[in-house]
Amino acid sequence: MKVGRHRLFILALAVILASCASGPAPVEDPIEDVVETPVEASSPVSVVDSKAAAEEAKIKADEAKAPKAAPEKYEAAQTLFDQAAAAENSADTESAVNLYNQAAAAFLIAADEADAVKEAALEAIAEADKAINETEQKADEARQTAQEDQ
Repeated sequence: MKVGRHRLFILALAVILASCASGPAPVEDPIEDVVETPVEASSPVSVVDSKAAAEEAKIKADEAKAPKAAPEKYEAAQTLFDQAAAAENSADTESAVNLYNQAAAAFLIAADEADAVKEAALEAIAEADKAINETEQKADEARQTAQEDQ
């Protein structure tokens, strides 16, 4: 029972340390770069195509758990999407296309950041498991040495 508590304590400690120490590196806000990016020739040119691309990117971000893992980037992308929908409703197709394209790019950035956060968490878990196994091995060796000394 003590080994189980010890293992749980070490796991919790390792996860806490890893989450504090291995946070994502600060990155300049790529959303600002996306917002200032004009529509390229290869970008979808119709509102329908642009909206579909943005919706597909949003699904990818949702699947990557971006609303939780990269909330600022996801909210910025959602704001662009909402602005695009408003432009579409007001028949401003040029703005709608541009904003949907920006929203698509922003959702993909949020998905990528969420994937990076997930990868960092998995690495932290693997490190914690390794530390637990090493500690258990040392504890077993110490118990074995103590039994031999008796």
